[in-house]
Amino acid sequence: MNHNGGLLVCGCNDGSVRIVDLRCPDVIASWPAHQGEVFTVRLSPQENNIYTIGSDNRFACWSMAVTGSRVMDQVLHERAAGPFLVGVGGGTGGGSGATGGRSVLLRPYGPLFALSTDGEHVLTCSTSGPLVYKMSGGSLTQVLSVGGHKSPVVTVDWSHASQCSSALAASLDGVISVATLLPQ
Repeated sequence: MNHNGGLLVCGCNDGSVRIVDLRCPDVIASWPAHQGEVFTVRLSPQENNIYTIGSDNRFACWSMAVTGSRVMDQVLHERAAGPFLVGVGGGTGGGSGATGGRSVLLRPYGPLFALSTDGEHVLTCSTSGPLVYKMSGGSLTQVLSVGGHKSPVVTVDWSHASQCSSALAASLDGVISVATLLPQ
């Protein structure tokens, strides 16, 4: 939702993004955004852009001024948008392979990315910990791998306070990490 609660931006399972005017309530804009489901949608801090990630493993930025106009579109690292592989059942290790377990693909349910308050960085999920990208000139550049997880990170968030920010990440094995990131 935007700052005053008048607009709702939705990512849909048909791959489209829709903007709903909650005062009416009517869909005031809709466009195809991804091949497959849209998993996470965020407004930029200034509310002039919409960021999305879809099942096609693409991270995109859309203009609010010219709805449906793509500002950025980039393929992310493998499994940034899932599905997430988890070992289940069998043996002592609870995983796959020699222990007799099997692997299952799980679809994502929580936010798969978070934006910094300055709108210049994005925090994403990965197989070993959250990754930080810098957004510049319509593209992303990976600048930091936080690491520290033994299972895939399936949801992330960013908390900002005074001079530092905290990257929060939760993985499939139930581990939640908090990493303090200091400005450079």
